[in-house]
Amino acid sequence: MNIMVAGLKRDWFPIAIILLFVAGASLIRIYYDLPSLHYKSVLTNAILVTSGIFVCGIFWLGRALASDRPDRPFAYLATNSAAQALTRNLMQALPLILLICLFLPSFGLLKSMVGFLQPYEWDPLFIRWDQMIHGQDAWRLIQPVLGYSQVTFFFAMAYQLWILFLYIAFPLVCIWRGNQLLRQQMIISYLLSWIVIGVIMANWLASVGPCFLEPMMGDSRFHEQMAYLASVDKTYPLLVLDVQKELLDSYLAGNHGLGRGISAMPSMHVSIAFLFAIFSWRVSRRLGILAFAYFILILLGSVHLGYHYAVDGYVAIVATLFIWVATGYGVRTWLRRYPESGKCI
Repeated sequence: MNIMVAGLKRDWFPIAIILLFVAGASLIRIYYDLPSLHYKSVLTNAILVTSGIFVCGIFWLGRALASDRPDRPFAYLATNSAAQALTRNLMQALPLILLICLFLPSFGLLKSMVGFLQPYEWDPLFIRWDQMIHGQDAWRLIQPVLGYSQVTFFFAMAYQLWILFLYIAFPLVCIWRGNQLLRQQMIISYLLSWIVIGVIMANWLASVGPCFLEPMMGDSRFHEQMAYLASVDKTYPLLVLDVQKELLDSYLAGNHGLGRGISAMPSMHVSIAFLFAIFSWRVSRRLGILAFAYFILILLGSVHLGYHYAVDGYVAIVATLFIWVATGYGVRTWLRRYPESGKCI
């Protein structure tokens, strides 16, 4: 229990952000007479987070046993300093990890209100921006390189794996005890990215994106792109098309429940991938190179798969970088003014 209390003291600020956000999301849903957070959503997120941590734990355990090959594995683990430290770190991070299981469903409820609070009206402007920057629609610019069935299937699979950031990578950041200032900067930046970019900016800049432009707005500008993806799907199943259909059906049915909502600008896929790339680069150059490579895949894939205009990703990058820099400055300034609080980090 003392370990968890220490975790609460250490992570009091991100915990406060989560609690305020969850409360605010609930009040907004109540005000508009929409369904509020359901326990099943929280439970689902808890199961996913627990599964991610469990898989990582099994991997670490297998690696440790394979490396040292102890005669008595259980006794080895009971006395192993690394295992004890890992358990202690997990217990300290547990309050924050548990609250994340409230945070993400609350975000999902507010995301489902994009287009509800104000109409989708920004797409024409973002299309013009894409044309001004690239000389044409961005997907046409990269289609000669990416427009092959196997390549498209690869990008679609990579795009789906993005969810591992939420249920494996971020819990690992919470558990990590390396550079604690960097850890706090990452955690707070992660939360603020969802709130500022995924809620505030998404509702302000309500847009549907290429894949929904024709069925929702009657504009067939991207019909050729979606026809190409549909042709690939006949040979190599693209799960992203199933997700797009589900989102569209929910929108047409007026469903504002968890996991619904259509929002193109800015791209949260790009934002979170870029944020982890920045963080990974600070932790390890090798890890950073891998993370930046995956970020590029997400940036290109978001356009190639019809989810986003290119400018959706560009705006997300700028906003995420601003949040990262501002958060880092804020954390360092706080510690300069209140150095005794550093003992809790």
